[in-house]
Amino acid sequence: TPEVLEGDFRRIGERIPYVAICHLLTGEKRYSECAINTMLAITACEHWGNNRDIEAAHLLYGLALGYDWLYDAMTPEQRHAVRRELVAHILLIDGESRQAGWGRRPLNRVWNFAPGIMSAMGLCVLAVEGETLLGEHMLLFDARRYLRDYLTLGIDRDGCGHEGPNYLAYGLDSACYFMTALRDSGRGDLLLETNLQLTPPWLVTETLPGGGRWNNLSDCSHGQ
Repeated sequence: TPEVLEGDFRRIGERIPYVAICHLLTGEKRYSECAINTMLAITACEHWGNNRDIEAAHLLYGLALGYDWLYDAMTPEQRHAVRRELVAHILLIDGESRQAGWGRRPLNRVWNFAPGIMSAMGLCVLAVEGETLLGEHMLLFDARRYLRDYLTLGIDRDGCGHEGPNYLAYGLDSACYFMTALRDSGRGDLLLETNLQLTPPWLVTETLPGGGRWNNLSDCSHGQ
């Protein structure tokens, strides 16, 4: 329902890759059945929060990875149900990226939810690549460009993420999967092409005296 908390949505989506990888590693059917049942339950939900924000991104990247990793374990009907949902949200997020304030201009893309949403969309496109009539090359180009803008404009040449490490990690959850998939499919390595590679030493230098806490900057708390 719309009242489900954002954190609850996120945990549901995050669970799928972990269960799916258990099936790939062990071959045990109970893991594939669990992941597929979760995916089908998601496709049956009418509301994913507002359907286009960070909670939807976590559900989407879980669906995309589950669809790809468990493709052979699903029936044609199950694949169709998941693929239909992936395509619907690809179109929804692509439209939002051209109209909403977070996507219209590069400097609007430096907030954590933008790379999360667009990376999730990119993973969806990769998952269904070759199975749809979408403009897949254009969609992948846009998703990669949005993520590149964040990793170049939202992280400076010192490796400093302007929102601090908590929100940097928050926004890059699905992005890590997307960057890996792009690299493995020969579409470039955004880790090496952007300022993200400078972030680990920056995190070390931003450790506050005595250790255990980060200088979280911007709108982050100082709780970690």
